[in-house]
Amino acid sequence: MFSPNFGTELFLYHRIRDNIQDIQKNLAISGVSQGNISIRDRLFSYPTVKDQLLTLGSDRIILQKAVPEIIQFFVSFV
Repeated sequence: MFSPNFGTELFLYHRIRDNIQDIQKNLAISGVSQGNISIRDRLFSYPTVKDQLLTLGSDRIILQKAVPEIIQFFVSFV
């Protein structure tokens, strides 16, 4: 099921991911991007977290501020 080099590959994956996340943190690069959803011919943009990146403190603020708008968008369909 696993390749003979699985342990090495997993170690390298984690090392590369950790290095990227360190660079992200040092340069204050956001882990949030814009996602889009279209429902009943209405397009809505919302912040979404990239699962391979860190969520910075500023990202949490962005996500918290988006909550009322997201709720309002979906409630408008009821």
